[in-house]
Amino acid sequence: MKRILTKSLKTKIFLLYALGITFFALFLVVSYVTFRDVSDTLIMSEKGAFLVEYIFEMRRYEKNYLLYRTKEDLETLRIYLTETQKIIKECRKCFSQLIGAKAFENFEQTLKNYEDLFKKLEKEENWDNQELLQKFRFFGKELTNYAEKLNTLRDKVILNSIEELKKWLFILLILFIFLVFFYGYYLYLSVTKPLEKLEQYIFQIIQGKFCAVPPDFEDKEMILLVEA
Repeated sequence: MKRILTKSLKTKIFLLYALGITFFALFLVVSYVTFRDVSDTLIMSEKGAFLVEYIFEMRRYEKNYLLYRTKEDLETLRIYLTETQKIIKECRKCFSQLIGAKAFENFEQTLKNYEDLFKKLEKEENWDNQELLQKFRFFGKELTNYAEKLNTLRDKVILNSIEELKKWLFILLILFIFLVFFYGYYLYLSVTKPLEKLEQYIFQIIQGKFCAVPPDFEDKEMILLVEA
């Protein structure tokens, strides 16, 4: 490689071109992977936002039911409970990664307990069962805690993804500047130094010190030029 670099100006220019193409390809790959991860994070965040909203709506209709004991509130609560279970089933893996496997397992168990109590409350004879109502309220509060935790972690993950994207873009930019500057400077010297030497020889020929330019160059293109 050293021999090629020192013997051919054409090769040096080609290597600069190849370096630019390689860097651009690397930039595309890193950008694709990073943006894909950010996209996955945003999708997970959107699903998380829906889950949090459903849980908060469940709690709202739960409180309405506990205050007014209306069947309509229970029916609406059932809708949001079903939607909550549906979105958890769709995004089980991403939610587990977000809040941790153990915490997600506890969350699912809490939701199951909440659903079991809800089924009992669908029977009007249980509407005045204070022990049942207290348990129902307790598991509802637990679901709210999980929803708030999920909301906090969701925002944190988005910020981390953006910071990761900025970091990689910054690294690639610095690498690009470094490579272009140093190799570009090397290429600049490879072109200007032989031309300066050629200029000196021509000046010496004018003074009568030489009758021809000697092939005293490293680049084969310059040697071919003076021997032509």
